[in-house]
Amino acid sequence: MAVQIVDVTDAAACHAAAQNTVNQFGSIDVLAAIAGVAKLGDFLEMSDEDLNFHIDVNIKGVWNTTKAVLPHMLENGGGNIVVMSSVTGDIVADPGEVAYAFSKSALPKHWQ
Repeated sequence: MAVQIVDVTDAAACHAAAQNTVNQFGSIDVLAAIAGVAKLGDFLEMSDEDLNFHIDVNIKGVWNTTKAVLPHMLENGGGNIVVMSSVTGDIVADPGEVAYAFSKSALPKHWQ
C-alpha cells in the first residue's frame, strides 16, 4: 500500500489523489478529513496571510478533499466522511487562537 501525501489546499492534487486511490484499491469508502493547522498570535497582530493560512487548510482542505472523493463514493453507492474539527471555536478559545477558532467553528458538525 502506497502512502500519498497531499496538499489539501490544492484541489487538483486532492482530485488526483482520489483518482490514484480508486486506481489502486478500486473504491474509496471512507474519508477522514483531519488536516489542520493552528498558528497562534494576538488578534491585532495577526495578518491577513495568517487568517488565510487557517482558512485554506482548516476549511478549504475539508471542502477540497470532500469534493474529490464524494463522486467516487456516490458512484459506489455511498461511503463515510469524518470531519475532525475541534472544541475550539464552538466551546472554548484560548488566548492567541482567534484565527484557529474562527476556522474550526466554520466546519460542519453533522452531515446527512
